Amino acid sequence: MSKSKVINMYQSLPKKYLGHAKYYNPNSEAPQHPARILICGASGSGKSNLALNLIREMGCFDKIYLYAKKIDEPLYLFLIDTYQKLGKKHNEFNCIF
Repeated sequence: MSKSKVINMYQSLPKKYLGHAKYYNPNSEAPQHPARILICGASGSGKSNLALNLIREMGCFDKIYLYAKKIDEPLYLFLIDTYQKLGKKHNEFNCIF
């Protein structure tokens, strides 16, 4: 059996099939939009800290969905307060808990 080389089909598609979506990516070192990210680790490993740093560094979210076992953790409270203040300033924030 011959070995096949896997190619990235998106690189060989004609431009007419790629669409016109442009994403705001302010930080080239952060995950680029669109992205699906899973952060997992043991308790105390820094998952929440990493998530808040990604949110802060990327700075391009319209909505943030926060699912947490304990919503009253200090980092989550900070995130909620910060985005509520920003939302009130721009009249755009909806918060559901």
